[in-house]
Amino acid sequence: MRFKKTVSGLLACVLAAATVFSGNAATAEAAGEEGHKLAVDYDFSKSENGKIADKSGNHNDAVIQNEIDNVSFDAETGVMELKNETAYVELPMSIMDDLTDKEKFTIETRYSRSATTGIHSWLFCFGSNPQGSGANYMFYCPKFENGSVRAGIKNNATEKLFNTSRTLTDEQFYTVDLVFDGGTVKLYIDGVPIQDKDGNPSLASGYSIVDDVIANGCKNDVLGYIGKSVWSGDTNFNGKLSSFKIFDGVLTDAEVQAPYQEKFQTEFENAMTPESILGKNEAGNAVKYDLNLTKAYGDLPVAWTSGNEAVVTSEGKVINPATDTLVTLTARTESGTLAAEKTFTVTVKPADRSALNVAVTRVADALNGGYCTGESRKDLQAAADAAAAAKSQTEIDKAVSDINKALAKAEFAAEYVDPFGVLGENFNPAPASLNLLPKQVSSVKVKDIPSSVKGTVNISYKSQDTDVATVDANGNVTAGNVGYAMITTRIEAKYDGYAQEYDTLVKVDVDLNSVRASASAGSLAKGKTTTLNLTLPAGVSAQNAAITYRAAGAVSVNKAGKITAKSAGNGKVYVRVAMGGKSITRTVVVKVGDITGANTVKAKKSIKLKVAGISGKAKWSLDKKGKKLAKISSSGKLTAKKAGKVKVTAKVGKITMTKTIKIKK
Repeated sequence: MRFKKTVSGLLACVLAAATVFSGNAATAEAAGEEGHKLAVDYDFSKSENGKIADKSGNHNDAVIQNEIDNVSFDAETGVMELKNETAYVELPMSIMDDLTDKEKFTIETRYSRSATTGIHSWLFCFGSNPQGSGANYMFYCPKFENGSVRAGIKNNATEKLFNTSRTLTDEQFYTVDLVFDGGTVKLYIDGVPIQDKDGNPSLASGYSIVDDVIANGCKNDVLGYIGKSVWSGDTNFNGKLSSFKIFDGVLTDAEVQAPYQEKFQTEFENAMTPESILGKNEAGNAVKYDLNLTKAYGDLPVAWTSGNEAVVTSEGKVINPATDTLVTLTARTESGTLAAEKTFTVTVKPADRSALNVAVTRVADALNGGYCTGESRKDLQAAADAAAAAKSQTEIDKAVSDINKALAKAEFAAEYVDPFGVLGENFNPAPASLNLLPKQVSSVKVKDIPSSVKGTVNISYKSQDTDVATVDANGNVTAGNVGYAMITTRIEAKYDGYAQEYDTLVKVDVDLNSVRASASAGSLAKGKTTTLNLTLPAGVSAQNAAITYRAAGAVSVNKAGKITAKSAGNGKVYVRVAMGGKSITRTVVVKVGDITGANTVKAKKSIKLKVAGISGKAKWSLDKKGKKLAKISSSGKLTAKKAGKVKVTAKVGKITMTKTIKIKK
């Protein structure tokens, strides 16, 4: 899964995590300083005579109570730390005198809460009359009893609060802006507005700061506190402050949010991880189920758009395509002037319907076979109809679950629920063994199943070694190579898939030792032919065995086994018979005879002819014409008389050889 950052105009920011926008005191950037004067701006780098100086020039210095050993200052970073529950800071009432409109102002502070701080410990408040019941105040508390932020305003009777589940991280700096605008209050944490109890981005309290808070909630010229609550039972705040300002006037969304744009975008990208939207899916490159698209982050809504609504809707519903399909999804949020996007790319896979197909087949078997009766038939038919409409993987999985539930509740005939009970424990439809020749066909087909059971089971066959024997869907076995193979007959109940298996050991063998080969004639004159005679054992034939021939020496042989004499001498023919992984080779020897000696002779001269390649006494003779041109002795001496051609014949036993001699002048 991939993502990219998209910036919307000037404001390239987006939703933050539950621990919204961390940072440090030294790099914090104040909001709205241009165009608004300050009623107060405290210098937290030091204290003088128990006071914290007001940098605004309005001389609204604050008084530190119980400073010694309880408060420290860092001159380099400008950070004050309240170390325990004893120390706190009193805000002077004179601050109100520097506001043009006492109902329109903005409090901004940057702080980090110590992990040692108790719950209900307020960071700041207006109101300075601590009491058991608490009355007439406005406040900000970083962590309340449920761990979330709490802020609000109260008159004599009713407290009105911001409603948020936002939780913040201890020991981490945040900037809070509390904006008062004539009875309407806005709260921002690092630029993100916090909602009221009705989900509005502001709290319409209707209260007056002067009449409902100060008039009845302040005393001794103290406007309020930093680090202290007006509830007498609450503990004081422990932690660090790098800034506390009160602006004369109402800061706008843009003024409050402007410093946080880049950070806002980064925090959203970090929080909106690819894993957070996967739901049941294991990876973004293999999405089959509906996505869990985050609809809200903190108090802000997240809107989604899909680049392919036909495959993934903007609600995250997946409609599985026929082939792998890339879909781009974009998450967007807006808060005041902040807006940002994050884009994800997922690969949606086709739905796996195999489990559904099995479930639908089970229903069809139950309905079509008449094994299910009464109301069960209606329930199963309804589940099957619903399954037919399932398109997405989520719908398919639900359809499978619904079918299985319907099947579990259904009432069936006894032979459908337990076909093996009908067959009996001694039922064994498969032969224990088969002895076959290679390429021989036999069968392990189940035949003796009672008619009441036939429709309740599925029968299948499988060979454990297909080189030795194969078996088809009907139980027909075809032998292959020599060896052993186990054929398994499987009978499976359609009701619940329970199966029993029966094994048949197939032995495939052939004895080739009785293969015999010979030539019709063991001796040949050159140029003559003969045929091979092949004797094969039972079950072996030219149709199911591989028979090949190879010749060497004085003969040649073709693939049909015809031998041709090529030259005087001994020839060998090798006959190979192969079947089922076995083979045997037989050798046939053929002797070839021929007349040797010169092919020409001059008249009145003699040449000596001999028989080569075969043994035995030769009888020599000349053809009728040759007798007028020459004579030949019993030892093969040819004496020429006059020019011409003579045909010489030498006969050894049954082998007759001839040679033509040319007589020259």
